[in-house]
Amino acid sequence: MNTQTILWDFDRSDSRLTGGVKSDLRPKYRYKRCYRQEEFLKCIQDIRDDVKIEGDPKLHHLRTDLDLNLGFSLYEIAQKIHQEYHVQQLEYFLAEVLKKVPYVEDVRNVDAGGASGHGADLKFDIWSDFDEKPRVAVAQVKSYEGDMWHTQAVEDLRKAFKHHKDAQLGIIFGTARSTPKLQEAVDKLQEELDAEGLKESNAEGKKVKVFAGADLAAFVLKYYGEEILWG
Repeated sequence: MNTQTILWDFDRSDSRLTGGVKSDLRPKYRYKRCYRQEEFLKCIQDIRDDVKIEGDPKLHHLRTDLDLNLGFSLYEIAQKIHQEYHVQQLEYFLAEVLKKVPYVEDVRNVDAGGASGHGADLKFDIWSDFDEKPRVAVAQVKSYEGDMWHTQAVEDLRKAFKHHKDAQLGIIFGTARSTPKLQEAVDKLQEELDAEGLKESNAEGKKVKVFAGADLAAFVLKYYGEEILWG
């Protein structure tokens, strides 16, 4: 049986590589197996053909995945978002999503990849037809796969409420699924905030909300679906 070996040099940071393939190719060991073989070969073919990607490459790859796999569950879409948008990249992506949400204004990244946000990654204003001034929201953004068993996002949000005194709403955005442990931590923080509200005679109080896994995907598709699916 005749076999042929083809060697092809390419840059691991090439924008034509999908987030999943880039993750597989991270140099964790002396050698690394790429588990997404069909996806990998398609990317290599695009590189060989010098395919040009217009606009945001990450959004392009996400759009291509959804076009080819219309049967994805919401959780699977959340994982695709995780593969394309890691850590701070997800913060910037969600900032763009929030700018499409009605009554949301002045979306800003207050973390800038460090501790400058004091527990918050994003901060924005939410208006309603009955408010003379907006409600201020702070958000923690976590790009993970699988299930969110640790509670660091809640601790960060607790810190954000202490520093951002004007914040009335805290949101956790996460690509991983929520877990009983995370929900328990969220409920505890909400109890603390409710108790503070009673002390301060604040009828509205401060609230915590979680968009994790499938809920995050549904949120993104609701407000940013047109940009993802049709560009």
